[in-house]
Amino acid sequence: MGADEIRASLFHLAVERNVAPSTQTVALIALRLLFRQVLQIELPYIENIEWAKKPERLPVVCSRSDFSRSDVRQILAYLDGAEHLMVSLLYGRGMRLMEGLGLAA
Repeated sequence: MGADEIRASLFHLAVERNVAPSTQTVALIALRLLFRQVLQIELPYIENIEWAKKPERLPVVCSRSDFSRSDVRQILAYLDGAEHLMVSLLYGRGMRLMEGLGLAA
């Protein structure tokens, strides 16, 4: 197994299996470990690796409700000041409540 086979394996994970970028990175690290520690071969630098794409996800406002973007806009329209800022951060950044409260402290 050489650089071409490793590149093909990582391509298979990224494109055909559609794995998360972290899964592909773990696979590469495992291959490096196999080569270095078990086979005692230094793995060459591999160019032109097709990396998995991070999926675009919308933050979940409430796990038990289906709030649309317009619903969220209406909620934000009723808030002002620190409350508006806090809810905007929680929603827009996908922050957890305790993360937001940690910023306020």
